[in-house]
Amino acid sequence: MGKNQRSLKNYLINPSYQLKYILYNSLLGFILTCLYAYVFYVHINENYSILIDLSDMTTETRELLYRELKNIITILIISSVAFLCAAAIVGVVISHKVAGPMFKLESTMREMIENKDFKRRVKFRPGDEFQSIANTFNKLLDKVQAEDSKKGSNNSDA
Repeated sequence: MGKNQRSLKNYLINPSYQLKYILYNSLLGFILTCLYAYVFYVHINENYSILIDLSDMTTETRELLYRELKNIITILIISSVAFLCAAAIVGVVISHKVAGPMFKLESTMREMIENKDFKRRVKFRPGDEFQSIANTFNKLLDKVQAEDSKKGSNNSDA
């Protein structure tokens, strides 16, 4: 696999955070979908029963209508599963846009500490969240370096 190609491992930069995020979103989607399906089924089934009981239909026609109701429920279940899968995929992408910058910031700080290289700067990819944090962090480093330079030049003058 090429260096620039994406895999799920590349998207799960911080698995504990990202999987929790996806789980919570999927759980919420599942609960709302079940609630929606329950309300839909109860109302439609009740209306079907009333209409069928009040109308003068053959048994075959009644069975056909109930079969159609089961088909509608099946379509609802399939579309709900598709919705939940799509929500999970969107959750991976969105959580990646959050976890990626935090991973980059943390690894840059770790490298700065280990290598005592405080000239490094944090740069996030376009579209990543927390661009303002990177800019503020970089300004902080610029200010610290400027203060160190002033102290260094004052000490050499003495």
